[in-house]
Amino acid sequence: LNVIDLYSRKCLGSVVSLHFNGRVRDECLQTETFRTLEEAQLKISCWKKDYNSVRLHTSLKDQTPDKVWQQFPEIWKGGMS
Repeated sequence: LNVIDLYSRKCLGSVVSLHFNGRVRDECLQTETFRTLEEAQLKISCWKKDYNSVRLHTSLKDQTPDKVWQQFPEIWKGGMS
């Protein structure tokens, strides 16, 4: 990898993180009331599982993120940060 590849990867990772964090906030955190830490952890975990394993994403050509990660594991090796 050269410097441009590393920079591009870091930028892409930032964009993905910002998008995901916005989704969590809009679809989960602002729509739920959590009475305990355990309840928050459970609901967020369920939301995350649905987001990554069940929900189809138009930006991924109507596939789940888990399915895409299985198809292109070389993209995710070593992380994107």
